[in-house]
Amino acid sequence: MKHGLAHCESPVETMLGEALCLVIDKFNPAGLDDDPCEVGRWPGWFMALLSQPQIDNLRPDFAICPVCPDGSLPWMLLIEVDGHDFHEKTKVQARRDKSRDRRLTGMGGSILRFTGSEVWHDAEGCAYECVQLAVEKQRAHLDREFTIWLQNSAIEKAKAVG
Repeated sequence: MKHGLAHCESPVETMLGEALCLVIDKFNPAGLDDDPCEVGRWPGWFMALLSQPQIDNLRPDFAICPVCPDGSLPWMLLIEVDGHDFHEKTKVQARRDKSRDRRLTGMGGSILRFTGSEVWHDAEGCAYECVQLAVEKQRAHLDREFTIWLQNSAIEKAKAVG
């Protein structure tokens, strides 16, 4: 099992975590000296997969986020696997989940929720959905960063010439 997947709290979480590791071929598992929540990275996309990361006082099941040299976090995709026994079985549980979603969204996260049965029946399909959204978010981030770099390069060249 990948180091960070040891934090999974249910078999369906582990299934989804393993599927997330498989959907991009170049996945590099985290070593034992890395962040204990980090499962691994997709280096070509500069993204990391975290299991049960602590975000404020909340712990989503998974997070996919960019690996930025400056430590910034321009976006994060938070993934929840909801087993029927623990989520939205009562009004109190439903209210708690909705409140968590609002707080995480307010911190800049996008949330994908899957039922346990969705993961059980098609973990790879759920993982593809997550990675597709994460790649779209990262592509937009990298495009913005490249545009900023081009603008700064043009300014520096203009200064050097003028």
